[in-house]
Amino acid sequence: MKKLLFTPRPLSTSRTVKEAALEDMGSRDEAFIATIQYIRNALLQLGHVTKEEGYETVIVQGSGTFGVESVISSTIGPDDHLLILSNGAYGERIVKMALIHKLP
Repeated sequence: MKKLLFTPRPLSTSRTVKEAALEDMGSRDEAFIATIQYIRNALLQLGHVTKEEGYETVIVQGSGTFGVESVISSTIGPDDHLLILSNGAYGERIVKMALIHKLP
């Protein structure tokens, strides 16, 4: 049986991506550290902000749901309001997150 990768983007990966994933790289390998630093700096540039202005990027490992919940649960303050435009299962999941975290 062919396994499918169910994600909110194309449901398959190219052979080159799969081949690249065959190389083991530890989180303390110099190449890994350099790659992560490059990505973090590139994200700052993409957002038109700098470390000198007080900005930083944090890469979190997990599903899309994990990423969304980590952001909304840590950035929405008690005096803030979260607007959720829900038109399906993913939006309803965000509504549940907001309720659990008691976000207005």
